[in-house]
Amino acid sequence: MLQRLVSVADSFVPERMVAAGPEEIRRARVAVLIAWLMGTMFAAVLVMRVAAAEWHAAMVDVGLVICCFLAPYLLRWTGQYALIVGTTLGAVFALLCWLGYTNPNPGLNAATMALAEIPLFAIILFGPRVGYVWSAASGLAVLLIGISDFAIPLVPTATERAAFNEYWAAVIMSMTLVSAGVFYERGKDDSLRRIQQLDTERRESELTAVRAETDAKLQQAERFASLGRLAAAVAHEVNNPLSYVKGNLLYVSNHTPPATDDEIRRALAEALDGVERIRRIVEDMRGLTRPSEDATAEADVRRAIRSAVAIADTHTRAKANLQMDIEPHCYARCDEPRLSQAVLNLLINSAQALLGGRKNAHTIAVRARRIDDMIRIEVEDNGPGVPAAIVDRVREPLFTTKPVGEGTGLGLALVEGIMRSYGGTLDIESRPGRTVVTLTLPAIDRMRARQVRSISYGEEIPLRILICDDDPMVARAIRRHLSVHDVHVVSGGQQALDWLDGDEDVDLVLCDMMMPEVSGMDVYDRVAGSLPHLAQRFVFMSGGVFTERAVALKATPGVRFIKKPISIDDLRAVVREAMRRVAADRHPQHG
Repeated sequence: MLQRLVSVADSFVPERMVAAGPEEIRRARVAVLIAWLMGTMFAAVLVMRVAAAEWHAAMVDVGLVICCFLAPYLLRWTGQYALIVGTTLGAVFALLCWLGYTNPNPGLNAATMALAEIPLFAIILFGPRVGYVWSAASGLAVLLIGISDFAIPLVPTATERAAFNEYWAAVIMSMTLVSAGVFYERGKDDSLRRIQQLDTERRESELTAVRAETDAKLQQAERFASLGRLAAAVAHEVNNPLSYVKGNLLYVSNHTPPATDDEIRRALAEALDGVERIRRIVEDMRGLTRPSEDATAEADVRRAIRSAVAIADTHTRAKANLQMDIEPHCYARCDEPRLSQAVLNLLINSAQALLGGRKNAHTIAVRARRIDDMIRIEVEDNGPGVPAAIVDRVREPLFTTKPVGEGTGLGLALVEGIMRSYGGTLDIESRPGRTVVTLTLPAIDRMRARQVRSISYGEEIPLRILICDDDPMVARAIRRHLSVHDVHVVSGGQQALDWLDGDEDVDLVLCDMMMPEVSGMDVYDRVAGSLPHLAQRFVFMSGGVFTERAVALKATPGVRFIKKPISIDDLRAVVREAMRRVAADRHPQHG
């Protein structure tokens, strides 16, 4: 009831006082409530006056009721707090004085008691200074009313003396109420200052804690970044020897006579399997460095999700029944390890949101399908959901709803960053019993790409190929697979520049990116400036892109890369593309 009354009182607070802040709102609200209180009191007295047939006093009470109940409407209409409240107090004061003066019942009565209360209301509505003025006016009015009611003789009767003492009692009551109001105002101000001080201390404490947590996370991020740079450098160095080991094993395997002993064939197959395992480990190490934003990245959505589900199994199997509905042949424009990491984060979030010990009552569903030109991935759980008030904040960095020590506040922010870097989105829909996080990514058609790569002009066209790599064994391993072509090998960037300056008639340049002194990037920049037609024939070979310059070059449209250790299929695709270009130059009608 009280809350409803305060809510109605707030509807009378003028807009300008709402804009002025909470203190002004409080003052206006109290003024409205006091007006209603005084109006109710005068209305009750009015009823008693009518019942006693005191018509003169009843008419004055009507004026008092009108003043009190009309004041809130005038306040809301005009917005003039001081004018309306001050005028209302003045009008009430004047009517009370007239009522007290004309009242046939002297001493303590409704008029004199109300006059004694007015200073208290003035203190509450305007402060102690204004209250002192009203206190003096009220006390003087009560005394004057008392004097006017009695022509006190030299020896007053006992009745006259008692009545006059009642007027003094009214004055003393007024002073007492004024003192109470002053103590209340001062105590209120002290309390507000203390509350503000405590709030400031709390905010400073929270800010200090947030800064400390942020510093700790930044230090952790820097350690991961350092680890990532180290891993990228190690991966680059490992991929060089791995390239020629794999290349030479494949070369030996492909040139092994059919009559070769089966044990030798098994040994070659096991060696190649070991190389593939090392390649996968190195690829995982590269995931610790800065995320790739390669516009040509392709992700097998089914494979990425299954990898995430397998890793998240320790989190989900005790919490919920996992359901998967993944449309086959879904390929997205995204780095596959990063997509797997994004889905993993969502699975762990869903598992942590579910209450333990009720596996059969909980479900986590993962769905993926292609809709038009987008891949749509959904992770749904039937947990308690995210409160509507914070559903838009859960993706903010450092914001977490999990207990201290369980959440970093970075999971959804990282997932959304991954989606945005590839032109995708992250959406959250949540209510009690159902939370769905939806990822969308651009779809790609790998079948069409494979068909384009398989186009042939029906002839093997010998190419002039330049291989530039500071590791001669890597270059020789590649050359062995290109024996039908005219292949020239150089071991450094400067040698490549010298060779290209003297012989521009080259169909394909396979160039290592990271080399001492003159890198592959330096070679490309110089060739692009002086021999732009040759720049289009560059294909970079790299065991890991981890410098700012290399990342920027890789993002340049038209620049092509193949990863080390070099896949024979990738090498053949590059050579086939070069042959198509040469064939198109020789036979324009096919272009």
